[in-house]
Amino acid sequence: MGESLRKYFTRWLRVLLVGGLILQGSSMPWQDSSAYAANSDSIVIGVFPVSNKPPGDITDLVASANLAVEGQISLSWTAPQGNAGGQPIPNQTVAGYVIHYATFSVDSLAGNTTSWWNATAGNSVVLQPPQYNPKSPGQLEAYAFSGLTPGAVFYFGVKSISQGGITSAIDDKSATPGQQANALSTKFSSSPGTPRRPNGLNTSLNGSRFTVSWHAVTQDTNGNPITIDHYEIDRYDAIGSSANFTTNVQVPNTAFTDTVGVSVFYYRIMAVTATDVMSAPSDYLDSSPNLNRYALAEGDPSSRVVMPEILARELNTEITGLNEDLEVIPIRQPQQENATTLKAYLFQVQKANSGQSVLNFAFSQPLAQVQVSYSISSSVLGLSSAVRTPLANSNAQAQAIAQLIALYWFNGSAYVRLGTTVLLDTQALLVNARNMGDYQIQAVGASTQFGFANGSPYPRVITPNDPSQNNRVFFFFNNPTGEQIQGSIYDLRGAKVRDLKVNSQSPTQDSLVWDGHDNNGAVVRSGIYLYKVTAGNQSLTGTLVVAR
Repeated sequence: MGESLRKYFTRWLRVLLVGGLILQGSSMPWQDSSAYAANSDSIVIGVFPVSNKPPGDITDLVASANLAVEGQISLSWTAPQGNAGGQPIPNQTVAGYVIHYATFSVDSLAGNTTSWWNATAGNSVVLQPPQYNPKSPGQLEAYAFSGLTPGAVFYFGVKSISQGGITSAIDDKSATPGQQANALSTKFSSSPGTPRRPNGLNTSLNGSRFTVSWHAVTQDTNGNPITIDHYEIDRYDAIGSSANFTTNVQVPNTAFTDTVGVSVFYYRIMAVTATDVMSAPSDYLDSSPNLNRYALAEGDPSSRVVMPEILARELNTEITGLNEDLEVIPIRQPQQENATTLKAYLFQVQKANSGQSVLNFAFSQPLAQVQVSYSISSSVLGLSSAVRTPLANSNAQAQAIAQLIALYWFNGSAYVRLGTTVLLDTQALLVNARNMGDYQIQAVGASTQFGFANGSPYPRVITPNDPSQNNRVFFFFNNPTGEQIQGSIYDLRGAKVRDLKVNSQSPTQDSLVWDGHDNNGAVVRSGIYLYKVTAGNQSLTGTLVVAR
C-alpha cells in the first residue's frame, strides 16, 4: 500500500471512529470477528454502531450487614441492560459498575443525588474486567465491602457503565430521598448491651384470631448491633396485672397469633438475647375491635395515650417513610407544676432508635385518646403544693375535684382549654386529639355556658399559601352542655365563604379549624373576614385576617 494511500486510509478510519464506528479487531476481544490482512495491498474491516444511550438503571439495590464478619456489608442488585436497548445489540451486558459509599445519606444533602455522588468520590470502587465480570441482564449481582467501621451505618449508590463508556443515573433506590440503600456494619461484643424494645407494632383481628407483629430488633440501647435469640410474648387480663400466659417466638420470626374468642387481652413483646438479656417491654396492645396501642407514663399509668390501630400504624416506618419507627413517650414535666398547674406532661413523639424528637407531630384523625391523671387530695382544694401528691380518691371526691380542673393543650402560643371527659375509675381527664405535645391540668372555675377557651381563636392572622407560617386558625371552646358546634366564615359584604364543622382537621371534638379556603377549595383573597360560631342558641362572632 502506497504511503499516500495509507495516510488517506488512516484519516478515513479516524472519521469512522469519531462518528460512532469501531474497528473489529484482535484488540477488542469481546467482539465476534477480527480484522485481517488479505494481502499487502488490501485489508478487510468490519464496523458496527455503538449506542450512545446510557445503560439501564439499577432499581433494586439492597445492602445488608454480614452478621458473621465484623465490618462487612454485602450489596446485591439485578444486572441491567447494557445500553438500554440500543440496537443492534440487544441484551448486552454492561461493561462495569461504579459504587460510592459514605456514612452520610442523600437525605442529609436535601435529596440531591448529584451532590452526594460528587462528595463521595473518594470512597468508591470500580467493578469491571478483568477483576470483575458483570453478569448478563436480569441476573443477580453481588459484591461485599470489608474493613468498614464496625457498628457504623453506611449508605451506598451504584452506577452502571455501558460498553461505550456511558454511565447510568445513580440507582433508583439512592435517587429517592429516604430510600437510599444502607446497612449497619456488624460489630461484635463479648458483653452485649440491653436490646431496644420492639417497635413497628402491627395488629389484626380475624374472627377469634388475634395477630401481632413487630420489626426485628437489631440494636442495643447504645445503638450498637445486637443479636436477638427470641422474643417473649406476655398476655394479660388487664393493664398492670400479672401475665396469664407467656410464650417465646424464635428469630427470625416477628409475629405471633393467639386465639382470643370474645375476650379482650393485652399483650407486650420483649426482645431477648442468647444470654437472657431482656429489653424493656413494648407498648401494650389489646385484642379489642379497635386494636388499641397504649403509651403509658412511667409510674403514672393513668396518664397515657391510647391509639386505635388505624392511628398506631402511622408510627411505623412503612407509613412515615423515615428510616426508623416512631414511638410516643409520656414525659412528666414537674418544673411546670405549681399552685394552679396540677399536672404537666409532654407527650413526645420520637424516633425509636435515635431518640430524636419529631416536632409538631399530629395523627391523621382526632382519635388518639390523650389522658392525664388528676389523682389529688380533696383536702387541699386550696391548691397548695400537696395537690401534686398522688392519692386515691372516692368517686364523689374525684367528681368534686373534676369540677375545679380542666385539661389544656399548648398550641404553640398559649395553653388552650379543651373539652374533656372525666374518667372517675382512673381519675383522669381525657380528650380525643390529633396533636401530641404539651398538656396540663390546670385549676379553673366551673364553666356553665358555651364560650371560647382561653387563647382562642388562634392565630388571628393566617397565611394559607405558606405552610411554614400560621396557615390555619383554631377555635377551641368550653362546651359544658355538649351542644353541637357549627361555624361559618363571611367576607365583609356578608357573603358566606366557608362552612365549618368538627372534622378530621379538628384537634379535639370541641374545636373548629379554618384553613383559609372557601367552600370550593380555593384560597380566599387577602383581607378581613368575619366568623360566627354557634352551639344551640348561643353564638360567638369576631374577625380574622388573611394575608397572602
